[in-house]
Amino acid sequence: MKTKLAFLFSAIFGMMILTTSAQTESSKPLNILAIGGHPDDCDIRAAGFIKKIEDQGHKVKFVALTNGDKGHWRDSGETLAKRREQEMKAAGAMLGVSMEILDNRDGELEVSLKNREAVVRLIRDWDTDLIIVHGSNELHPDHRATHQLVVDAAMMLTVPNYLPEVKPLRQLPIILYGDNLYGRLPFNPEIILPVDDVIDHKLAVTLCHFSQFVEWGTTGNINTMPKTEAEIAVAMENSKNGMGGWFSSNTNRYRDLIDKAFGKEKSKHIKYVEAFEVSPYGRLPSLKELKVLFPEGTYFDSGLE
Repeated sequence: MKTKLAFLFSAIFGMMILTTSAQTESSKPLNILAIGGHPDDCDIRAAGFIKKIEDQGHKVKFVALTNGDKGHWRDSGETLAKRREQEMKAAGAMLGVSMEILDNRDGELEVSLKNREAVVRLIRDWDTDLIIVHGSNELHPDHRATHQLVVDAAMMLTVPNYLPEVKPLRQLPIILYGDNLYGRLPFNPEIILPVDDVIDHKLAVTLCHFSQFVEWGTTGNINTMPKTEAEIAVAMENSKNGMGGWFSSNTNRYRDLIDKAFGKEKSKHIKYVEAFEVSPYGRLPSLKELKVLFPEGTYFDSGLE
C-alpha cells in the first residue's frame, strides 16, 4: 500500500498536525535536482518554488532528458535543439540555477538500462537531497519515461556495487512529483504552495522558452509567428496572459483544498499555486525537513496509510 505524507502545516493560521518519518532532519542547504522530459518542463512545474527558496542557499539544477528537437511547427533537428538549449540557458540564468540537457531525441526517450545509468550518475554527481520529476500520469511519452527512469534509478542510488565508479548516496533523496497541469489526468496534490508573490518571475522565466510559449511549439503556424519587434512585443504579452490563465485555471482544480487549507477569505486572494505529490520511491520527509524547505503558509495534506 502506498505510504503517504501525513500532516498539515500552515504557520499563518497556527495549525499543525504532526507526523514524522524517522529521517535526517537538517536545516543545511540542500542539493535539489529537477528532472524533466524537455528543456521547459522544470520551469512550468517548479520555477515558483525555486524562486521562493533562492535565499536559503540551496543548490539547484534543472535537467532535460531530451533535447526537444521536435517541439516546433517549423524548426526541427539540430537547429531546434540549439535554440532550445539557448532558451534553457536563458531561463536558468534568470532563475539562478544550473542547467543540463542529455543527448536524447525528443519523442524517443526509452526506459533503458543505458538511460537509467545516466540518471543514476546525474543524481549521484549532484549529491542530491531532493528530486522534482514528472508523475506517472502525463500526456507525453517522454514525461512518462522520465518518471519511470527516475523511480527505477531510485533504489540503486545507495547501492555501492551499482556503477561503483560513481560515489553512491548515503541515503535516498526525497522525490516529489510535479503537477501534470492537465485536469483530465489524475494527480494527488499533497503539497500546495501559493506562488502569487513570484508569479511574474515564473512567467518571465517560462517565456524564455520563446519557441514553445511565444511561437507556440508544435501548435503554432506561419500566421501566428511574430515577425517585427512590435509583433514580438504583442506576442510576448499575449503569451504571458495565456500562460497566466493556464496556471490560474490549473489552480482552480484545487480550490476546495485551498479553501480548506487557508480559509475562504485568504483563499480568494490565492490565484496561483504549485502542487507536488510525495513519491513512495524516495525517502519520506519529516515535518521538520519540510518546514525548513517550504515557505510558511504551505499546505500539506493526506495521511499515512
